[in-house]
Amino acid sequence: ASDVYKRQIDDKFKDKLFDSILLTRKDKRFSRLASNSITVLNACERIDFGYYDLSNISIPDANLSGSTCEGTDFSNSNLSNVNFKQAYLRNVNFEKSNLENIRFYQYPPLKGHTDWIT
Repeated sequence: ASDVYKRQIDDKFKDKLFDSILLTRKDKRFSRLASNSITVLNACERIDFGYYDLSNISIPDANLSGSTCEGTDFSNSNLSNVNFKQAYLRNVNFEKSNLENIRFYQYPPLKGHTDWIT
């Protein structure tokens, strides 16, 4: 997303968004709310999710493109259809998670090229 569309959100609202994500640990009926919440956090704030414990959550269809998730624990989570395009995922724990239709869309580096390729 372009910087033109980025908006700041206050800390109280940010905490509510995180609470809604963690709520799915107890009640999966809130999965859509959690998916939307983590998408908003990623789009508006570009939160560094590095080393967060996001185990046992349910965020199907969330958009985490461009996110930083180094060392994040997504174990036992429903990540079906999550968009991780260009996300930084070093040392992420996906153990026993639902990764159905997960999308990474990584682009290969074109070393040696300094101009557009036609």
